[in-house]
Amino acid sequence: MRRRIAAFLVLGLISVVALAKEPRFSPTQIQMLLDAGQIDEALESLNRRLKKAPGDADALFLRSTALIIDGDLAGGRRDLAACLEIDSDRRPAWLNRAALDLAEADYAGAVEAFARAEALDPDAPDNSLNIGAALLFRGDREQASQRFQQYLQDNADDAGAYYLVAANYAMAARPELAVPLLSRAVRLDEKTRLRARTDANFAVLADNSDFQELLSTDSHRPAPDAPSVVRSFDSPYTGRDSRVLEATLTALQRAGYPISSGVEVTPLWALIWSDVRIKIAANENAGTDVTLSAEPGIFTSVRWTAKTDEIFRRITLELHSRLPRAEQ
Repeated sequence: MRRRIAAFLVLGLISVVALAKEPRFSPTQIQMLLDAGQIDEALESLNRRLKKAPGDADALFLRSTALIIDGDLAGGRRDLAACLEIDSDRRPAWLNRAALDLAEADYAGAVEAFARAEALDPDAPDNSLNIGAALLFRGDREQASQRFQQYLQDNADDAGAYYLVAANYAMAARPELAVPLLSRAVRLDEKTRLRARTDANFAVLADNSDFQELLSTDSHRPAPDAPSVVRSFDSPYTGRDSRVLEATLTALQRAGYPISSGVEVTPLWALIWSDVRIKIAANENAGTDVTLSAEPGIFTSVRWTAKTDEIFRRITLELHSRLPRAEQ
């Protein structure tokens, strides 16, 4: 619960407030402490400041944030209310108030708080997404859908936008709406499929067949002129403990090639994203195919050939080094 609430918090930088006396109170420095997870240090400084200046809206807002992150929701709400009473035009405070309301299942309150935030900045890109989520959990599916449609129209080519709306529908146990939107996100950026695998917001869909099919399907379709090359290895593909997968990762690391933070692994295939896309999959001969591909125009034909030859050579050497000495 603590992490979920913290994820909603708006920790924007606040203008520096100068004090006549030393030590000088700096909201920016407090923000840095919060970003670094140094909650106790931040609270100590904020308590000193509010003892001297109990009406400091900046300090109240920051202390409410610190208290919420620290798990003191009642204290955080108290400071947040005091902050808004002093400065009702502080949009981040309304967003935090809405986050608290959502966490406590006060969906009507969340709609109201998000609406206040929207009134303060009508052009903010997150308005429709925020209000749509609160409306959805309040049970106003039609109004929520209208808000989500507006958000997606404004972000038609953004995989992240489709992903966020899909996550909201998943949390509301609406797989028939969540899965198509997630599928659209994957078509725009296939890495969102890996993100969905480990996202607790999609856990409710664990038993949904359409969701599981989406996770198990490599729907990537390269452009007709995209370079691609396949090499087969005798070693069978066995998922996470596949020798070819291990050899490929080791080869990339030793060569100093970039590797994306996540590797997607299924029972039949795995994906590694480097400066080339690497798919490792079981083939019909009980072996493993390694397919290297890239977007058109990134490599010249000479560079592509040199690059792929080097990667395959290194994979072969890594596999060879793993053989029993007699087989080597």
